[in-house]
Parts: sequence; C-alpha cells; structure tokens
Amino acid sequence: MNFEGAISQIDNEISVKKEDRESYTKDFDKIRNHLLKIMELTDEVFKKIYGGPSLFGSFLENMKILAPDEFDVHFLLKLPFYEDIVIQKDALRPGYVKLLISKPLMRMKQNKDYVMVYEQFNQFVTSSGHLLRCEIQHWLERIIIKAFRTYGNSLPNYDETDVYKLIYLKRGTAHTIKAFSQSRNISIDFVPAFKFNADKTWLAERPFPNYVKEKLWFAVPKPSVGPKNGRKLTFSICVPQTEKHLLMGKYNLKPTLRLMKSMRDRIDSDNCIKSYFIKSIYLHENENQDDEFWMQSPGKLLIHMLDRLLFCLENKSIEFYWCGSMNLLASLDDCKTIKLTKTFQRVRNRLVMFSEQPYVKYTKIRSLFGYATKPIKEELI
Repeated sequence: MNFEGAISQIDNEISVKKEDRESYTKDFDKIRNHLLKIMELTDEVFKKIYGGPSLFGSFLENMKILAPDEFDVHFLLKLPFYEDIVIQKDALRPGYVKLLISKPLMRMKQNKDYVMVYEQFNQFVTSSGHLLRCEIQHWLERIIIKAFRTYGNSLPNYDETDVYKLIYLKRGTAHTIKAFSQSRNISIDFVPAFKFNADKTWLAERPFPNYVKEKLWFAVPKPSVGPKNGRKLTFSICVPQTEKHLLMGKYNLKPTLRLMKSMRDRIDSDNCIKSYFIKSIYLHENENQDDEFWMQSPGKLLIHMLDRLLFCLENKSIEFYWCGSMNLLASLDDCKTIKLTKTFQRVRNRLVMFSEQPYVKYTKIRSLFGYATKPIKEELI
C-alpha cells in the first residue's frame, strides 16, 4: 500500500459512520430534552430565561472520531431586557468579557412578569452590577441536583428497548451527564451560555465576518488565568457556529483535522493539546491559504499541519483566533511542552519517511494514530 492510500484508509476507519451518528444522536436528543425539561419543571426562573440548546464542538462540525458517544451542547440563557446588558472587555484577560446587568435588573424589578427573575439574579451580581460567573454555575448545579432527586435518573432510549441510568458530574465549565445502558454509554457536556448579536456587541480583536448571516456569539461562564481580582466575573467569547462556517467546504481540511486529533490522542495521554487548540491552528492556516491549498492530498496536508503545530509548540504559543493577544498555550508546563514537541517531531519525521517510500506497511502508519490505549513511547518512534 502506498502512503496516501494508508492515510485515506485510516481516515475512513476513524470517521464516524452515518448509521452510528444517527443512532447515537437520537439517544442524545432524548437525554438532552429530558434534562432541560426537568430543569424547567424544577425552577421557574430557569424556565423563563432558558433559550434552547445549541450544539458545539466536534459533533457539530462532523469532526468527531471513532465512536459518536460524546456531545457538547450549550443551553442558552436569555435574561429579560438582555439588550440593555453592557458588555465590557476584560482588560486583564484577552478573549474574556464582563457582563454588567444593573440596567436589566432595574427594569425587571419594575415589571411584574419578571420580579422573580430579578430576585434571583440580584443575588448573582456584585455591588457594581456585574454578573458573577460562579454564582450562575452554583445555581444551575442546584437545579440539576434537585431535578434528579424529584424526577429520578432513569430514562428509556429512543426505541424503548433499553434504559439509561443518568449520573450528574460538575466539571469546570460543563455540567456533565453520563448516561449508561446495557447497549452503550453516552457523555454530554452541558455548558451554559448567554447569546448576543455581534452587530451590536462584538468586542473581540478580530472583526466579525460580514458575510455570515447569523452574527451570533456566546458569553460562556468559564474560569480564566490571570490576577485573582476580577476572576469571578469572567465570561469567555465563544463563536461555534461561525467557526464551523469558516472551515466547511474546504476539501481535505476536515480529514486532516480528524487525523491530527487521532494522532494527538495517541501521543498526548494527558490531553494537554485540546481539540480546540488544533482547530485554532486550522482557523489561522485557513485564513492564510486559498481553497486550492486544501485540495492537496490528506497525507501532504497532514505533514504540513504537523509543521504548523510544531511551530506553535516550539514557540509555546497558539493565538486564540478571535483575540490574538490570548495565548491558548500560556498555562502549559514547559517540561510537558518540550516532551510533546520532541514526540510530535519524531512522528512527523516518520510520516515524511513513509511518504517518500513507494510501498509502506499499513500497520506501521496506523500505529501512529489513536487506536491503542497506551500513548506512544519516544523510544518506539
């Protein structure tokens, strides 16, 4: 088998099959709808401000690899009179904003339909009227726990042949639901987000693309690095739908991104190189290349994008696409960075060697990707 044939076969093996995607999606839809419904039944304020779900991450972009058993979904929150929210840049944390809701609170207090929302959210602000990220998350956590206690944690799957047991975990930004049944397991990260229109509220360094029809972005209550003072007010800028639009229809871009993620899974057992970091490298490269560039063979593109990743690791810098002054690798340990750089370099050199040979053993190339449970050892590369 030649090199490109092996690369294409690996991409086919790691890509999610249509029938699996459809089957898992049906169960995901049922679990998602069940959770958000019982949250609405449990808390009247949540019911008033809940604005629907919105997928993000690998599943939205059809870049999920292997089993489609992990989902990421924003559940949107929309405060009454949200157009009066003042969005402020966080000067100490590029890529983050603060939400000043004192004016919407005043209007809620004066409107009998929203007094209950006012009483709840008035507890979630500072004396200056800025929304406290942690208080929002604690409130949502209490709602989910109460909902499970009230309505139970069992749910039939979509064809009623099996029953899921649901377990709730609070992990960082996400409210994670682990669903276990006899036939399969599913993990869903529910992440709260406040939705805004970029025409009026966009504060990121990079201009929002004019050709995008729905100019939406989300403010996500996400922890940040930086000074302790003001850290509780941080909401990260998140633009999943537009990022999907920027990368779609780019020929062999998606196959190589899947291959990069699979290679990362094989090398980086500590998950230091997040999927979003890899996606960010592709967003930057896509800006610098025309569509013809992505028509190159997947193997050639993969080596090129590995070079881009290595450049970022050597400089310990991946710029957040929307705010270049935010470095996604800022918190990565130096020793870990050096180790990852060396390992990725060795894998890259091995791929180049294979690409120059008229015939390669498929299993040797396959061993570089995320099929095995153990990470690659340097001495084996």
